[in-house]
Amino acid sequence: MKTSHFALAVLTASLLCVGNVVGQDEKTTKSDVANTLAELVAKAKTGDTEAMVGLGYMYAGGQGVIQDYKEAVKWWRKAAELGNTEAMAMLGGRYLLGMGVIKDFVEAYALLNIAAANGHKAATKLRDSREKTMTPERIAEGQKRSREILKSISP
Repeated sequence: MKTSHFALAVLTASLLCVGNVVGQDEKTTKSDVANTLAELVAKAKTGDTEAMVGLGYMYAGGQGVIQDYKEAVKWWRKAAELGNTEAMAMLGGRYLLGMGVIKDFVEAYALLNIAAANGHKAATKLRDSREKTMTPERIAEGQKRSREILKSISP
């Protein structure tokens, strides 16, 4: 399977889990989704990175909002800047695909590398598959960028 197809498959599977992430099931009503969205926004504004990740999933999947990858990326980036590895994994996947961001394999590798180092299995698979197609110089750039990201994360 090509890396881009693999990445898309992993991201699609992640998006299918949106219901679990935001506490939805088959019987969820529109008002439940609206309440969940409002709750996530309120928590995200207080710095709750899990809420930020949840908002990213909602925007990426069009759950209770118009699907908007740029908005999803915005929330994942905020959470990643605060050290959330799930957000880093999702951002890394977006940088592989170029949905909501410009494709950037070095940035993708860097983010996936951090998430993988923190035990994120899907990020490990994506990073390892991307690494097979990268030159040693680009891998070194990605590793350098990982270190830069780690230094910039708020404690």
